[in-house]
Amino acid sequence: MGLFATSCSGCGRRIESGSVCSACAAKPRPSWDPPRLPRPADQARREHYQTPEYRANRKLAIERAGGHCEGCGCLIGRGEFECDHVAAIVDWKGRSGSVDDLSNLEILCTIRPGRCHQRKTAADRRARRQG
Repeated sequence: MGLFATSCSGCGRRIESGSVCSACAAKPRPSWDPPRLPRPADQARREHYQTPEYRANRKLAIERAGGHCEGCGCLIGRGEFECDHVAAIVDWKGRSGSVDDLSNLEILCTIRPGRCHQRKTAADRRARRQG
């Protein structure tokens, strides 16, 4: 065995290379479930993030953050953050101004140590459930 032997992801046996042993590789694979069709709300949400206003203000928010999470201050790189709405899109009804205004956008990390985006999203959902 090589210096860095691994375990088969199918059965756990030690293997020298690859991700599965020859026995697991020979087994028939289960058929995949059909992909989940997007719900109308998901589709509208995705389209929202393509609007010129959101894209322009997202870029400004990224520049404002200067490579740091605006929640915990950790250093972040490409693919390690989300541009989050301070007041969520679903909670915006009845407010004046635009949900995509720069003052309503913040850059939050998605990586450790803070994982600020996940924590904020979970807190927002809890608050919505509690009314």
